[in-house]
Amino acid sequence: VEGAVETGSGANMALINSALDTTAIASANVDTLEKVQALVDAAAKVVALAGDTAAPRLVAGDLTKLGVDLTSLASGNTKANAIALINDLLVADATAQTSVGDIQTKADALGALIDDVVQTTPAALAITTSDLEALGFNATSPSLLNGDGSAASTDITASNLQAIRLALSATADDLSDLASLSDLQTLVNDTAKAANKIENYAETASASTPTSAALIPDVADFEAIGATGVTTANLDFVLSALADDDVLSSITEINADIQGLVDVVLKLEHLADGVDNVLEEGDSATTGFEATSAKLTAAELQALGINLVTDTDTQSAQVAMLGDFLDLADAQSLADIASIQTQADAIADVLANMALDSTVAHSYTTTDGSDGDGVSMASLQALGFTQVS
Repeated sequence: VEGAVETGSGANMALINSALDTTAIASANVDTLEKVQALVDAAAKVVALAGDTAAPRLVAGDLTKLGVDLTSLASGNTKANAIALINDLLVADATAQTSVGDIQTKADALGALIDDVVQTTPAALAITTSDLEALGFNATSPSLLNGDGSAASTDITASNLQAIRLALSATADDLSDLASLSDLQTLVNDTAKAANKIENYAETASASTPTSAALIPDVADFEAIGATGVTTANLDFVLSALADDDVLSSITEINADIQGLVDVVLKLEHLADGVDNVLEEGDSATTGFEATSAKLTAAELQALGINLVTDTDTQSAQVAMLGDFLDLADAQSLADIASIQTQADAIADVLANMALDSTVAHSYTTTDGSDGDGVSMASLQALGFTQVS
């Protein structure tokens, strides 16, 4: 038998012995000189691939001769593309392979990748962080930012895993979109980096808004995690919501959490069109009111970071009145969350005034109401009553 090397840069005996130890290699697989030679040749090809892009590539037969189970890699073009990825993974690892088990781990991870690529039900996506690590990505002690904190990292986290799964599932079923390790790395790294940038912004912007463009999410970042509805027109508003302490203080699944926030922003955009057209009780669509325009609920306002009064009845009145003001507003007048909070606080001030005992005198101020118990002029002006003096 030629080609068996025990020591040196081309050493392959460890891999050969590992193959012989697998249950897939039975005596019938190595009972002739030709069969043993084929196994040694396959091992030599594997070892030669370490760090060498010019080395001859493995075919499926080489891997099966070493006892690697390829059943999870489907067939046809899908299997061919998966084998190409295995070759790329072996080239990317500058250390020569010594264990068939390590190669099998890569093959199994690619099988999990294939399962997600063909899966159409988001809840059924199941590639794990361990699978992604086997494919060369980092999920061990992940960080949202790179080492010097100058940009988002490409680490896999519990909160960005589903976004990565969804990105993978959106690719061609036969792996043709991921036929090289470079293609796979670009997709996964771009998705992880966008997710980590958004999560880092949500965690830190309330204390100190990042000034580096590399740390401020843009429309493309939201698209990368699969969130729809963020545009250049509403990006600043979305970011102002993310910067609020009460919004997504803890992200568990970034694509779903962010989409929930964006959906509320889109509902607000539709409501705040500058026209009194919310369908109220007793109105009908024929009178010019839109059934599709609806006031935000208390839960939706709180999802945007709006602080409401705690008394249930007063909160209901505050939410209803705020909905009326938002219906008459336009998107340009709602620059950020703070502008809505100002109106919510002003309404709370008015409602507090309405609850005062009408049989006794109350003092009113022209500033913030701190030295009086009645509604302040600032609150009334915040609600558009500009003639108050």
